[in-house]
Amino acid sequence: MMEPRLPLDILTIIPDYINEEKDLGSLKALCLTSSLFLQPCQTHLLSHITLSTEVSPSQVQTLPGERLLNLLENSPRLTKYIKRLTISDYFHPEWLPIDTALPEALSRLYTSQIVSFRLTRGAQPTPWEELPPDTQSSLIQLCRSTSLEDLTIHNAPMTLLNVCRPNLRELNMCLGSFDVLPDITPEARDGVGQEIFLTGMRLYGEHNFDKGVEYLLNDANKIRLDKLQQIQFFMGPRSDHLLATTILDRCRSSLRTFVFRPSVFITSPDDSPVDLSGCTSLRSIELYVDETFSNPSEEFGHPLPWISTFISTIPPDIKNRIVTLVLCISFKPAELPDLDTFKENKLYLSLRRIGEMVKTWGSLEKLGVEVQYPRDSERVWAWIRDALNISSEATFELVEIPYESTSVLS
Repeated sequence: MMEPRLPLDILTIIPDYINEEKDLGSLKALCLTSSLFLQPCQTHLLSHITLSTEVSPSQVQTLPGERLLNLLENSPRLTKYIKRLTISDYFHPEWLPIDTALPEALSRLYTSQIVSFRLTRGAQPTPWEELPPDTQSSLIQLCRSTSLEDLTIHNAPMTLLNVCRPNLRELNMCLGSFDVLPDITPEARDGVGQEIFLTGMRLYGEHNFDKGVEYLLNDANKIRLDKLQQIQFFMGPRSDHLLATTILDRCRSSLRTFVFRPSVFITSPDDSPVDLSGCTSLRSIELYVDETFSNPSEEFGHPLPWISTFISTIPPDIKNRIVTLVLCISFKPAELPDLDTFKENKLYLSLRRIGEMVKTWGSLEKLGVEVQYPRDSERVWAWIRDALNISSEATFELVEIPYESTSVLS
């Protein structure tokens, strides 16, 4: 008797239900079970290629660009699967300036089908203008992709935006990304429909953040922020708070998710305020609280009291629309010496104040808390629950988010 078999069109969609980021092993195993699964699995396995080294380039025999070139020379048909590309170069000495095979490898890609490009470099990298000219050109060409929707640049010139096409929707810039280099020739975006309308943006302030904001707000660069639905600010100096507000002024009516980490250099809970008035579409707020900053002299204030004051200033017509509030809190090991008696500290009192305030938010469904603390996690959680004082009768759910998990906003 023949055993029943599933139709081929059902079998071939099985790989579509495997999470390629969390369960890569299953995709690789399925790929080897039958030729039937080879193409569907390769579609997922090769859709995102990461070029990086896990150790110093001096300790590897083959640099990332050479590995990719060898792969595409031996199996050119695999090129059609590559839709997302990450180039990561964090070690010193760097591999990007010395990988002579990289430009040729990138030239083998179908640039027009690249939807996501991430260029992330370590602190104080080789200046862009000192990279080999053909390496510069190949990276610029990736940014020209007519399909590019998501661009990440860490420690690379933000002028790469000059060549991006109107399809771009997500922008992530970090650290030294706010350099403006005139030798990256802008793409002509003068006609109707040629402007870039961003829907998501993440800005990590550190150096020259003011230059980055100036670039984004310059109408001549044809980058529109009035359609932004999600914005993430990770602030450096206190002055970045004001710059963040100038960005907010461009997207208050469209913003749905606001993510913010205040500067660790704030001097008081009232220092450098950020105003959410007018953000009538806002539904989710995620706040990062970095309490790990070494501050023995108490010269600077703790961010958590600032967060408490920030929450208190959210206008009623905004806070009563919020569905999700997330607090991501980082403590240093010595910050919580005796949790049992640690109830008059300003951190505890700030959490208590936050707990009392959100109880009045009419639409709140979820208060999520993620704690980054290296020890005694159960005791820390008990202390936080006690500080927030959220009873079981609350109209919203208190959620403990495991450290390094994905945000409940997703």
